[in-house]
Amino acid sequence: MKTAADLVRGWLAKADSDLAEAGRCAASSGPYDTGCFHCQQAAEKYIKAVFCVHGKVPAKTHNLRQLIGELIVFEPAIKLARPEVLALTAYAVALRYDSDFWPAQSELLDALKVVRQVRAEVMAVIPAEMRPK
Repeated sequence: MKTAADLVRGWLAKADSDLAEAGRCAASSGPYDTGCFHCQQAAEKYIKAVFCVHGKVPAKTHNLRQLIGELIVFEPAIKLARPEVLALTAYAVALRYDSDFWPAQSELLDALKVVRQVRAEVMAVIPAEMRPK
């Protein structure tokens, strides 16, 4: 059976993988929709890692507003309910099914900046013994 630390490390590893893929996409000549999707996925997984720190099971949702609303109940120090973070939710579903939604490279670069901030804020509340080795 996985420990809480194993679950946290797993979420963080998957989030870092999404972040890396978004970065590779941003450095390409496009298209950039997939990179935006990976930004949302990274943010979601970083947030879900914090649930596991507290022994909580995160909701099976891509809605960052919902996840952050549940998160602040037991991790009030983390302040992720900002418009730029919540806006990433649109990249989870709408972007994948809207054939007219093709973000520019600048939009992806903005999303990457936001996700890197989310990562920094999440890592600040992850205990050292639960961080990747």
